[in-house]
Amino acid sequence: MALRQCIGCHIFEEPSPEHYRHNENSRMLLNENYASWLEFRVDDGLLAGAYLTKSVMANNGQIPDIPSKRAFGLAFQSPRTAELPFYEYYKYDKARGARFSKAMAACHESKTFGVLVSSLQKLKQNATIVDVGGGRGNNSIRLARHYNDMSFIVQDLYDDVGCFRDSHSMDSPHDDVRGRIRWMTHDFYEQQPVMGADMYLLSHVLMDHQFQ
Repeated sequence: MALRQCIGCHIFEEPSPEHYRHNENSRMLLNENYASWLEFRVDDGLLAGAYLTKSVMANNGQIPDIPSKRAFGLAFQSPRTAELPFYEYYKYDKARGARFSKAMAACHESKTFGVLVSSLQKLKQNATIVDVGGGRGNNSIRLARHYNDMSFIVQDLYDDVGCFRDSHSMDSPHDDVRGRIRWMTHDFYEQQPVMGADMYLLSHVLMDHQFQ
């Protein structure tokens, strides 16, 4: 029954009755990052989505400013986490936070990455890119391999920058890019510590915030 449901979503194939085989979509689930993306969508995403109508109707058709009254807060709140914003919650829930990080890595591995590559072609030589909310540094690592004269600063809410950089990167930078990428703990609600960079790259960080 489960496989039949998957086939209805174009995951797996049934070449003959009750004989199943992989297809391009099911093979993607063997990739840890893409599997995490799917788990994030159907676990965190659909569960929070189930509370969206309740949240909006209780707040005059608006997304509330108080985290515990938003759909995600209603789905996952506990006495310890009731007032945590979206990203702060993932720092508290280590398992979901790790999965979310891998899910975001899958987004950076998508075919749309080529658009990002071409957008940097007009920058000057030896440009400095600040990757705001860059997480594991997937974008910066791949861009550094494409542009061998650019340097990158990856900023996010890291508890331990060194541990994160050395142990949790999508894949550790090769020697040719290692010296051109560094990680920095930064909350973008605070004053930007790196001024005068050639580009500030904001990827998947302007969502899930209150309107103010």
